[in-house]
Amino acid sequence: ILNYTNLTCLACSSTLCFLLIAFLNQEPASGIYIVANPGKKTSCENELKMLIGKAKVCLSRKPIITIEELESVTDIKYQPKIESHYLDVRFSTKGNQTLNTAIRSLPQTKFALVSRNEVVCIFTVEPETYIDFIRIGIGEELTDLKLVHSALKEIIP
Repeated sequence: ILNYTNLTCLACSSTLCFLLIAFLNQEPASGIYIVANPGKKTSCENELKMLIGKAKVCLSRKPIITIEELESVTDIKYQPKIESHYLDVRFSTKGNQTLNTAIRSLPQTKFALVSRNEVVCIFTVEPETYIDFIRIGIGEELTDLKLVHSALKEIIP
């Protein structure tokens, strides 16, 4: 026989169980991550696949730049001098400061732009360079760039 107290505990336990499952199944936040290089004896705690090519990439646990710090993504543009399409992702002031500090502090570090559980691109920046945007797509196929643009427009206004 169940009484009211037991029903309350069962309801509470099922709610906690649901929240725990939701937390464990939560996909990584969109944003910019540091690409991690775990040792041979260490497994990767946050491995995601590339949007294009499906290779797997090991990332830091949390983004260094959140989606709120990604300000805008341009439409796809064409540069006739190099005969290539591209798009730009712009950062907020805080995003600029965070990325440029990381670039100076961690030279030769690779960064990954993640959109909805997939790595959109991997990039490096020279420490002497101050950036307020990243350009994506130079030398890539237009069909691939359209996939990237679509994925980014889902998360960035």
